[in-house]
Amino acid sequence: MSLFKIVMQELPFHPELHAQLQKVIVSQIKERVEAVIRKFQAEGKLVNLPMGTIIRLTASIIVGYILTRATFGMRDDSGWDDELEREATITFIMKALSP
Repeated sequence: MSLFKIVMQELPFHPELHAQLQKVIVSQIKERVEAVIRKFQAEGKLVNLPMGTIIRLTASIIVGYILTRATFGMRDDSGWDDELEREATITFIMKALSP
């Protein structure tokens, strides 16, 4: 069992773990992501939506890709083309959030 999976399973039952995760990991990632979003918005390459909306939409698409890949894509008979699916996901995010 991976460390990530254990942390995600225990997170709802340990408020102190949730607070630590929020403080250390999420805040650092959020700062970096917001800087990238601001840069692309300033260049006119990204739609002018609230920061939280862009992050939520992007995260939803990425998590959806990960869950689908983990559930169906890893089976031998799935016909999953990981490179094609990754490119389609990236293209969808880029086109959906472009002005």
